[in-house]
Amino acid sequence: MKKVLILFVSIALSAVSAVAQRTAYGEYLASGSILLTNTSLGAEASFGSYLMDGYWSAGVNVANRAAIEEISREVVSFPRVEIFGALLWAPYRTRSRSVNTYIGGDIFVGWELMDPLKSTPSHIIRSLKNAGYSSARFIYGGAIRAEVEWFVSDQFALTAILRTPAAFRSKLKTFNWEAGIGIRQNF
Repeated sequence: MKKVLILFVSIALSAVSAVAQRTAYGEYLASGSILLTNTSLGAEASFGSYLMDGYWSAGVNVANRAAIEEISREVVSFPRVEIFGALLWAPYRTRSRSVNTYIGGDIFVGWELMDPLKSTPSHIIRSLKNAGYSSARFIYGGAIRAEVEWFVSDQFALTAILRTPAAFRSKLKTFNWEAGIGIRQNF
């Protein structure tokens, strides 16, 4: 009787396992995304690998932040370039792994630049520098990240991203948000 019960449980467990795992352990991935930030557009590119219950990635995030200069009310551009490392866990997956959700975070380091395209009048840049702003500023921080991945084929997936970075040493707001869509390829 014990052998029959073990056989029955083994068959039952094998019936609920994924039949077409698109997110197999050790499989590599490359992603590219376009992000809407709270002030403009940005982009992100990353490379990583799937884990048993999620994935890790490393990449670069480029986003523009804008600030309004108080006296003249001119908008000043502060683009950021960040290098990040992320670790995400998959709380929900479909049986075939065609739709996966992820939640986790990333840490980053980078630079915040002030008006690199020189589109702001020089007297405003001078007043900002006198107020303590610099042309380039080292920033660091972390972000909470949530993603949904929908495989449209065996190797390609569409992604939706929500990210809330907290950048320290920035002259702008510490907390921001980014939302975007992208494409991911598995190798």
